[in-house]
Amino acid sequence: MKTNLYLLIDTSALAHRALHTVGDLTHPDDPEQYTGVLYQIWKTASSVSGYLRSRNLVFCFDSKQSKRRESYPSYKSQRLADKAKESSSQAQKRQGMYDQMKVLPKLLNEMGARNVYGQTGYEADDLIASAIKWNPDKDFIIVGRDKDLYQLLAANVKMYDVTKEVFYTEKDFRAEYGIDPSQWASVKAWAGCTSDSVDGLPGVGDKTAIKWITGKLPQENKKYATFVENIPVYNKNILIVRLPLEGTNPITLVEQERMIDWSILARFIGSTASISDGVDFD
Repeated sequence: MKTNLYLLIDTSALAHRALHTVGDLTHPDDPEQYTGVLYQIWKTASSVSGYLRSRNLVFCFDSKQSKRRESYPSYKSQRLADKAKESSSQAQKRQGMYDQMKVLPKLLNEMGARNVYGQTGYEADDLIASAIKWNPDKDFIIVGRDKDLYQLLAANVKMYDVTKEVFYTEKDFRAEYGIDPSQWASVKAWAGCTSDSVDGLPGVGDKTAIKWITGKLPQENKKYATFVENIPVYNKNILIVRLPLEGTNPITLVEQERMIDWSILARFIGSTASISDGVDFD
């Protein structure tokens, strides 16, 4: 067992993934009680805990309220527009996701999870970044593949893609982009982030932004003036894309001395699958 290794889980991202994969699952005794989100989190969290040989799971949740939207009204506006177009059955499943996420923190506490975090107005990404920032003596694996989190990669921080079952490291990032991970937020501040509806400079993508940041964009390039003339855009965007967002609470992690009791979650789901209370890695 790796006592100094902490697995950082974007629980809300897992929930949205479940919505589009196992979102139709319901309790065997109540077809109106959706359970797919809880099932996905159980299977993912318990499996990575065993595979990565650490019981130190850190569950981070998005807040329904958004501090980012207060200063950037169009933040994630496309996602809101997409939700408005959902069919009644899709909307019902989404509400089922929200209902499951509402009870999950309490369930995790009952299961013995010692690191469960959420903060009004802030996102799971902020809490993941805070955990890394305030616990520099620990090693981390971020369970997920959100590129926003690239900026957190370091000697003691890796990412693990549960779908592809591959790691992504600071070395991998440098080889792919040729910059330090800490510069990734600046790249997105210039180029924007489509998934979050953060508008960057017109006609500027990640590659051009990297050339500008590294001083490799020639002055004669027609995009050079675009950067010079749009510094206020950068100054506004960097406050949105840099992690953690200002005001995020410091997080002090606690060692998970005992295994999380997954059988509690399995019973809540109504699963008939075989599940143990946890595997001891000693």
